Amino acid sequence: MQRHRTGIAAALADDQRPAGIRRCKARDRCGRNGQQRRGSHPQGDNVTLAAEQDFVDLYRESLQLNSCDLHSITGLGWVALVYDGNDSLAERLFQFVHLRSNSPDILLKLSQLEGYRRNAARQKEYASQFVKIVTDSVYGKMYNKYLIDLYTGILPDPQKAIKLSLEEVNDRPTPQSWAWYAWSLYSNKEYDKALNIYKGSVSGKPLEALELYYMGRMMQGMEKSYNAHEYFSAAWKNKYDLDPQKLEIIKEGLDL
Repeated sequence: MQRHRTGIAAALADDQRPAGIRRCKARDRCGRNGQQRRGSHPQGDNVTLAAEQDFVDLYRESLQLNSCDLHSITGLGWVALVYDGNDSLAERLFQFVHLRSNSPDILLKLSQLEGYRRNAARQKEYASQFVKIVTDSVYGKMYNKYLIDLYTGILPDPQKAIKLSLEEVNDRPTPQSWAWYAWSLYSNKEYDKALNIYKGSVSGKPLEALELYYMGRMMQGMEKSYNAHEYFSAAWKNKYDLDPQKLEIIKEGLDL
């Protein structure tokens, strides 16, 4: 992946840790639960490449306000990985958070990091740990989106993906949920059914980066090159929301 100059290394000066991290003692200030200040982080679901340096600045400001804002530390790691291709720095930040948080989210980030490194064994190991935690009843359906992604990807089980995506469609029939269902069907080689769902409930509807990627892949597999290019182009504008492996597939699809 091409390295972008976001100033992330400079932002983590000295020993490449945020200044706030150096002041934050694991047990004294963060604790195992890594409590964060509400509203202190800028990450959203639709962040675009144009503001990549702003991400770094905003995360740094968040850490100045709350040196134990683990979400911002994770965000800096993600910027380092996706924009700078600095996997070593990303790993240090992710592991710092992992040691201080019970949240399963960081396991997914570590899995995606290993995917960037083409280390399939470690990628699956972290993904499996994530799945084991989030399928506990205490989490309900809050991680279905990510489980569907794993079950149609590194931990292939399209039948489970279909079940979860159909639950989402029944609970909230949004274009995103229908896109998950179409992609799950496609991953299970139910091509005609997937195409019908796409035509009836997804095509022409607003989608976010992950769903745009799914539809790009599906159109590509169905040899609908124009549609695939359109979806990949739209997904590329929201690079922050996609992991490096998906970005590589999009780059290949767009001949970048």
